[in-house]
Amino acid sequence: PFCHPIEDIQLPSVPTHELFANSFLLEGEIADALRHDWGVNPRDVMSLVSGKPGTRCSRLLRSMLSGPIDIDKMDYLMRDSLHAGVPYGRNFDQSRLVRSLCLNQEGNGLAITDKGKTAAEMMVFARYVMFSEVYWHHGVRSATAMLQRAFYLLHGGLDLDALFRLTEGAMIGQLRQAAEGGPAEPLLDGLFGPTRRLYKRLLQVTVFQQPGLYQRLARRPYPWLAACAEQLAALASTA
Repeated sequence: PFCHPIEDIQLPSVPTHELFANSFLLEGEIADALRHDWGVNPRDVMSLVSGKPGTRCSRLLRSMLSGPIDIDKMDYLMRDSLHAGVPYGRNFDQSRLVRSLCLNQEGNGLAITDKGKTAAEMMVFARYVMFSEVYWHHGVRSATAMLQRAFYLLHGGLDLDALFRLTEGAMIGQLRQAAEGGPAEPLLDGLFGPTRRLYKRLLQVTVFQQPGLYQRLARRPYPWLAACAEQLAALASTA
C-alpha cells in the first residue's frame, strides 16, 4: 500500500515495489497459481516485471506492461478518474485504441495503426490532464506530503517487511498505532481520523516563477528537505 509516495522519498531501507513484489511472485498463492493454473515459471514473471528482458518476446511483453501506451496506464487512468469523481481519465476511446495495437517493425514492442492515432493522442492528453488536475492538485499533494512525513518519522521503528505485506487498512492501523504520542500522530489523524484535516500551502515554488530557488531545492534528499521544512515552519510560527 502507498508504494509510490513512500518510494518517492527514496529511503535506503525501502525497496521499490517491483523488487518487493518478487517475494509474492516466488512463494505463496500467487506462485502456486502461476505454476498450476497458468503453467508459468514464477521466475520468468519476476524477470519480466523487475529485470531487463533479454528475448524479443519478453521485450514485447514488457512493452505491454510499461511503455508510452500500456495496460497499466489504461487501467489507472480509468480507475483513478472514476474514484476521484472526474471525467478526465476516461476521455479517450479505449476500445479503439486496443483494437489498433500491433507489433512494431522489430517485433519486440507495441505500435499502433493509423486508425488508433487519435485515440492514442487522447490517452496521452488524458494522462496530462489527470496529472495537472488530480495527481498534482494541491489537496492531493498535501495529503501525500503528510503521509510521507509521517512514514519518514516512523520508519526507523517499524518492521518494514511485515508492514508492506499488510492490506491498506491494516497498514493504516499499524502506522497510527506506532504514531501515538509522537510528532507523526497529528499527521495521520489529519489523514485517516474521523475528520480530514489537510495541511495548507505555505509556499509554492515553480521553475517558471522562481527558477533559482527551484534549482536549489530540486532533487535534494528527503532528510534535507524535511529539515528545511522544519526551519521554514519555525520561522513562520514566529512571524
